[in-house]
Amino acid sequence: MQKNYIALGLTSALLVACASTTTKEQSASSASASDAMVSSSAFSSASFATQQIKLLSPSGQSLTINAEVAQTTEQQEQGLMNRTTLADDAGMFFPFDPPRPVSFWMKDTLIPLDILYFDANGSFITSIAMQPCTSNDDSSCALYPSPAPVGSALEVPAGYVAQHQVGEGWKIVR
Repeated sequence: MQKNYIALGLTSALLVACASTTTKEQSASSASASDAMVSSSAFSSASFATQQIKLLSPSGQSLTINAEVAQTTEQQEQGLMNRTTLADDAGMFFPFDPPRPVSFWMKDTLIPLDILYFDANGSFITSIAMQPCTSNDDSSCALYPSPAPVGSALEVPAGYVAQHQVGEGWKIVR
């Protein structure tokens, strides 16, 4: 099987990384070939465009994230790897076109993150708290899969989801 390292992932499909993350395309017995894995670890020279991303609550509350956009495979592989800080209103946005199942990991990511998964229409699917993995053994790093195909993922500082009570009914707007 083919192995392509993309910070934050060990699967037999495209792996995409989180906030300064790296995407890895690897084969792993626990993931299908159609899964995409995102990780936030190793450093790369990819530069990121920035964009303000809005999160809208069912009641009309709006939150703004100053996000770096991981558009290319190289950027998705790098993600938020090797970063030591992330501002409270900052994050990394991962668009997926076409939508697909994804899985992120935190290989070489130094800070804990929350990841939010959104469907192709921008509706919130779920969020997961992710912990750094600095192990030299890639197989010991946890995977954080989406429960369904996603149109985008957003990595934000750990605790963001709980602090702002982001959940069912929320939408993401680019």
